[in-house]
Amino acid sequence: MKDNFQIARIAVVGIFLFILAAIFSLSYYNPKPEKKINTEEKLATKQIPKKIDSTEIIDTKPQHILLIGESMAQGLEIYLKKYALENGHQFTSIAQKSVSMVLWVGKDSTGRLKNEIQKIKPTFVLISLGSNELFVKEEYLPEYSTYIQNIINQLDNTNFVWICPPNWKKDFGLTDLILEKVGKKRFFPSRDLEIPRAGDGIHPTMQGYELWADKIAEFLMTKSKHKILMEKITENKKENNDTTQKNSKN
Repeated sequence: MKDNFQIARIAVVGIFLFILAAIFSLSYYNPKPEKKINTEEKLATKQIPKKIDSTEIIDTKPQHILLIGESMAQGLEIYLKKYALENGHQFTSIAQKSVSMVLWVGKDSTGRLKNEIQKIKPTFVLISLGSNELFVKEEYLPEYSTYIQNIINQLDNTNFVWICPPNWKKDFGLTDLILEKVGKKRFFPSRDLEIPRAGDGIHPTMQGYELWADKIAEFLMTKSKHKILMEKITENKKENNDTTQKNSKN
């Protein structure tokens, strides 16, 4: 009887071990299948570094800004100069009343602008021309196309923005022509602004010039082809800058 019990116990243990071995064998030869990831999924999950567009970078180096133009430029000069100096730039203005675009036109790529650039050596030129010939008739636009191209050629590789005239009424296509010749990122659309005007209904008031300059400075830092630092410095920021400079000296 005792021998039969021993035999039965051994049989039970043997069966149990056999079952364990079978379970182990199944799990070993039938592993859990891995999720297959196709090439598209791998590319989607992989983080690809974004390529930096050089046109989106603000050039924070000090510039030498040259402003050329007529009476409109004379009004802008006050506020653009303030922006330039407060952002660490040098500023030169050649703005004269009643000046026309033709005065800056030379021969081929030579002329007054080319000479001024060689003498002053600006790194950025602001052109405020066109107000005095804003209403030239459509038949004369091909001639002005040549004038504009001549001025652009004199700039050579110097960075620039053409500040278009602040239309007080619709022109016959001159501002569109300037836009076409210089390109959107080198064209400031003054005609899109609501500018307070002086008694003649043409020239801006001082408040108008300030507003105009604010928008130009914003464009130069955020939308122009070559972006430069033209941050508006409030009185609080200016006081903080003066304090920081004073502390650094101490």
